[in-house]
Amino acid sequence: MTKHNYKIMVCISENSREKELQYIDLLYSHRVLGIVVCSHIGETMEHLDSNCPLISFEREIAENIPAVLCDNYQGGILAANRLFDAGCRNIAIFNQPTKENIPAYSREKAFMKCCENKKISGRVVYTDRLAPLSEEFGNNILELLKKNSDLDGIFATSDVMAANIIRACKKMGKRVPEDISIVGFDDTWISTLTYPSITTIHQPVREMCEYAIEAIVKKVKSEKVPSQVVFPVELIDRESTK
Repeated sequence: MTKHNYKIMVCISENSREKELQYIDLLYSHRVLGIVVCSHIGETMEHLDSNCPLISFEREIAENIPAVLCDNYQGGILAANRLFDAGCRNIAIFNQPTKENIPAYSREKAFMKCCENKKISGRVVYTDRLAPLSEEFGNNILELLKKNSDLDGIFATSDVMAANIIRACKKMGKRVPEDISIVGFDDTWISTLTYPSITTIHQPVREMCEYAIEAIVKKVKSEKVPSQVVFPVELIDRESTK
């Protein structure tokens, strides 16, 4: 944004509806020229002013609000195929439930469809909606693994979740990847800090953010912006899969 002589305000809500509404009021009070929205909370969307240029990040809000997405469906296919190639035949996707129909749920649809096509056992395991870095979330993952101890492969819908699963496996005496293979999603910094490091689906967040900022600038200038842009994803092979 500096090349356009704009300043950026970053608001981190930690999935809190109250914080998001407070931040929106704050942004409007500062008379911002535009907002890039990355929220999965429906009430927040209803609070946005359509007269302010908006870009949605990894969320399809409305037809008149451009969306920047990654190819979540392809990500689900890549993850399922990688587990299949590792010899896994009893696999699951670990996901967080939400009432919202968000693009990330395409990962789940693609994963289950791939299991069906390959005629292998696939299931969806929903975690509790807890802060991913909290001790409570780690305990929740451990309990879910104990209930699904027959799994030999897991696709976690974030690298943080995959890291929690690796930690829980160690507590249960399961070896990664000898006993169970794990694939994450995002390719964030944490994927290279765990042991073993996490095989993951790379989401081109930097490129997506750069595009979102440029799109906001175009909207401020009343230039046309495509209704949806989908960025490709790719598999990054590391140590958590055979």
